[in-house]
Amino acid sequence: MGTEELERELRAGLEGVTPGPWVHYCAPLRHGMNVINEIQCGERAPVVSWSGFDDSFRSKARHKKNATHIARCSPENIRALLDTIASLRTKLAHLREIDSSEQPRYTTKRLRYEIEEARKRDQAEIASLHAKVAGLEQHIQLHAGDAQSLNNEVELFRQHWNEAEAEAASLRADLAEAMTMVNAATAWWEDKRPLDWDVAKHIGCPAVNCSGVVEGNVARAAAEYWRKKTDADR
Repeated sequence: MGTEELERELRAGLEGVTPGPWVHYCAPLRHGMNVINEIQCGERAPVVSWSGFDDSFRSKARHKKNATHIARCSPENIRALLDTIASLRTKLAHLREIDSSEQPRYTTKRLRYEIEEARKRDQAEIASLHAKVAGLEQHIQLHAGDAQSLNNEVELFRQHWNEAEAEAASLRADLAEAMTMVNAATAWWEDKRPLDWDVAKHIGCPAVNCSGVVEGNVARAAAEYWRKKTDADR
């Protein structure tokens, strides 16, 4: 019998069984007589007995239910369930170990890439502004009569420069916030992945375990981001 079938049988068999807690009772019948071993519940009556012989007020049907339940809890069945639990616990620990070892590397690499790209854009923009300022200063020297007007233009360009630097700082902040949201969405999507699925299968069916249109759209966006990120890292 497979563990899933055993689980279903045990769960269905609980219907009609005497509620617990059940306890092991061990005592001699009378002084000097043999010791009895019984399973009793709170009423101090055996959960299984011979009707009309042992002290039990339960119906024959209830005794049959209890006896069948005890038979289902054989050492082989309990061992099979414990082995399945141990196997699942080992797989879960392995998955957590993989997640904890790979996620930091991905996050660090991706953030370094985004920061480097932002730095390159800032340097290019600053270099362009420097070139403009240098050109204006040369123009001032060639046209001294228009110095005041040119100075005003230089000041205006400097203002633009400051505004551009402020905008670049704002873009970096927006990028950091966006990356936080992307990482959170990706982690949420990964939590939806069935234990026996790999990343490729999840990307092929991104909305598994999602409910509603919104969750489905977020899942598909996270899967697409993950696919593009994987292609870029190769």
